Parts: sequence; structure tokens; C-alpha cells
Amino acid sequence: MKSTKAIRLLCAALLTCALLLCAALADGTAMEGTASQPVEFYVYAPSAATLTFTQEKGTLYSTAGMRNTVYGGYEITWYPWGQPAASRSVAFTGRTASVALARGTHYTVRVTPYSMDQLQARDAYLGYPGAYSRWITPSEWALTGDGGCQVSAAPLTPATATPNPYAYSWYTTTPNPYAYTWYTATPRPEASATVYVFYRLTDGSLITYSSEKLAPGTHLITGKLSGSYFTPVSSNYQTVTVSAAGVADPPSVTFYYQYNSGAYATAVPTPTPTPTPQPGAAVEIRYKQTDGTELYRETRQLTQGTYMISYDNRFDYITWLTFCGPASYNVTVFADGSVSVPVVTFYFAPRTGAVAAPIYITPSPAPVPQYDESLTDQEAVIGAAKIYPRPQPGKGKNTFNYEAAGQKVTVHSKALSLQNDGSWWVCISGNLKCWGTTYVIDHEWIKTTYLNPRSYDLDAVPLDPAYP
Repeated sequence: MKSTKAIRLLCAALLTCALLLCAALADGTAMEGTASQPVEFYVYAPSAATLTFTQEKGTLYSTAGMRNTVYGGYEITWYPWGQPAASRSVAFTGRTASVALARGTHYTVRVTPYSMDQLQARDAYLGYPGAYSRWITPSEWALTGDGGCQVSAAPLTPATATPNPYAYSWYTTTPNPYAYTWYTATPRPEASATVYVFYRLTDGSLITYSSEKLAPGTHLITGKLSGSYFTPVSSNYQTVTVSAAGVADPPSVTFYYQYNSGAYATAVPTPTPTPTPQPGAAVEIRYKQTDGTELYRETRQLTQGTYMISYDNRFDYITWLTFCGPASYNVTVFADGSVSVPVVTFYFAPRTGAVAAPIYITPSPAPVPQYDESLTDQEAVIGAAKIYPRPQPGKGKNTFNYEAAGQKVTVHSKALSLQNDGSWWVCISGNLKCWGTTYVIDHEWIKTTYLNPRSYDLDAVPLDPAYP
């Protein structure tokens, strides 16, 4: 009988300790994460408070083989619970960052790590060669707070947040800690996430929005805005993944449209003017040894424009020769038919101790007929939020990134990626207005995935002769 009573007392003590531990966790501000994945959590601030984020450096691996120890980059976004349109954000790229919270407000907070491209752009001033490839050891961040903040992986609504003892209204709803119902198990509802779907014009103006409640898993979100007045300029499909804890990645999606003024007006055909033929020029390409001995020569016919003529590795199989350079030339054909560099020469030198052998050159195939840009140019609409033009298809450093969704560019030609990954790139030009400034893009390259595929015909775009 005594042993049974002792067991009951022990169980009651263990249960009391468990309840106190749960209460301690609910009242704390313990939250942490790494640069390898986003984290979303919820905060209730019973009084004006500040969240302080602190991070430790991690190690990044670059394509040039370097290991760089740097702080991670994050975007911290927060908004009153259920009001994403009122969101605010701050960049977290150094040792610390802070977020101010208003009294008596429930917040949703999201920490999104920078992509490798964003980190590379941030650290470009350091002069690191190559590009960041991956985290070897991701940077880690941790959160502390003041003012009695409560942090939770699940939404903190007035029903779940700890009452403010200084607010009169809470006294009438404070539960009795000794009531039997505290020990009654309540089924835990399945986690879910509310994802907001925004419909915007290309200038960022909000047309309308909706929300969808999603269960854990991956979901395909389809743009539902229809009618003759709006035409989509971005993909009409986006995927959202909801974790088992009810965290959505991304937390919201946006579809961009352009407004069709006079959508019901009858279109009047406009005659297409006959293009004026552009003059061309012949450029001679020579391959020589450093002593002047000529190995081979060829001629290319180019139309008006600027081209990069690069060594194509055709003599790499000759073991007794070493390529000396230059690696490439920039050649411009002007409107009057003149050319900036009529002859380009690539030089080679014998390897030390190597025995020369006859060189048998297979003649190059007949020159590909050059195209007149004015005959084949097409207009296309940018469908991605940002584009990253490059000087060559798939190679070279990104010159800049432009937020230009919905703006139009001229497509000149296409080529397969020089990275041999099978992707198609297009050469574009245009005047892009970003952040209040107009930028001139002149014959730079982007992936076809950055353009709205319905705004132009990729099959009709000619192959670029500089990248056969």
C-alpha cells in the first residue's frame, strides 16, 4: 500500500516537471538555423521587444578550388500574423542583425539564406576568382530576444500565447493550472501552411491576391487570373513545398501580367517595311608558329555587328605544339562594310624536346551563311524576376543582374551552352529600366528559361555563327 502511494507521488512529480519544462520552452526565444535552408517561425511580443540574430562564419568552396571563410547572407522578413502584405525585411550579412517588434503583436518571421549567386555578388569586391559553388561548412545563426518574447514553430495566436499579466482582459481568461482539463490529451491538428498568391503588373503594382491552405508536401500553384485585359509574362505555374512542421517554401508566390490597353479593339495590320541589306566583311583567321611558320588559314564572312572570335582548340591533338594565344579577339563590322580587325592570328610554339611531325588539316566545312539580324530579330518578354546576362553563352562572369520582369528585349541569335550541359542561350539587346535607371544591353547572352516562351519563337531564331 505504501509502495503504491510512493509510485503515485513519483508520477505526479514527473508530470509537474514535464509541465514546467514545456512552459519554460514556450517562454524562451531559442531558435537557430544555417545557411543551407530557410527557417520560418512565429513570435509573440507581449511588450515592445527586439530580436537579435547572431551568426558564425562558414566555409565556402569556389569553382576555382579556393575555400573562403565568410559570414552567410540572409534576408530576414517579418510581418504581423496573417498580413504578408505588411511585411518588412532586413539584410543579415554581418555578425549581427536586429528586428524591432511592437507590443502585443503576433508575428511570422522568415530567415531565407542567400543563393550562391547572391553571395558571389556580395563578395565580388574581394576579388575572389571563379564563383561560389557550395558550402563546405554552412554558417550558423542563433536568435535571442528581450521583452518576454515567445518563439514557436507553430503560429502563436491569442489562444496559444502566454497572457500578459498586466493587461486586465487576460485576467478573465487565465486558465486554472489545477483544473483537471490540463491533464486531458488533446489531438494535435495536422500542420499546414497558408500561402499567399499575388498577381502583379510588370511594374510591381498589385492587381489582386488570394491565399491557399496547404498540407505538408509539394504542391503546384496555378495562376488563376484570366480575362482579355491581362496577359501573363511569367510562368503560370510555381511549386511550393510545405514541411512536416507547416513551413512553406517559398511562403508566397507571385505571377506577373501585362495590361492589354484596348483589349477589345480591332487590330489594324501594319505593313512590314522591307529591310535594307547590311554590308558584310571578310575576316581572315591565321594559325602560326611563333617563328612565323603558317600552319593553316581560313576566312569568315561577317555581317554588321560585334563578334568574339576565339581559338577553337583544333590543334590540341598535336602533341608537339603549345598554344600561346591570344585566346580571343573582338571584331566589329561597321555599317560601311569596314572591319576593325581584318586579320586575327593565333600563335603556337614547339614543346621543348618534342619532335615535329607533319600536320594534316581537315578543311573546315563550308562557311555557314551569315544572317541579317534585321531579317530574323524577334521581340521577347522577360519572364523571370531577374536576368543575368553574360558575354558568352554559358561562360564568362555575369556582368550584372537586372530586375526586369515583363520588359521587352530583342532576340538576335541562339547557341548551345559552352558548358556542354545541353541548354540553349539567346543573344539579346534592349534598354532595361531597373531601380530608376535605364541600362543598355548590347548583344549579351542569357538562358532561354529567363524569357516567356510564348512571347517569341525559339525555333525561328538563327544559330549564331560565332558559336557553331
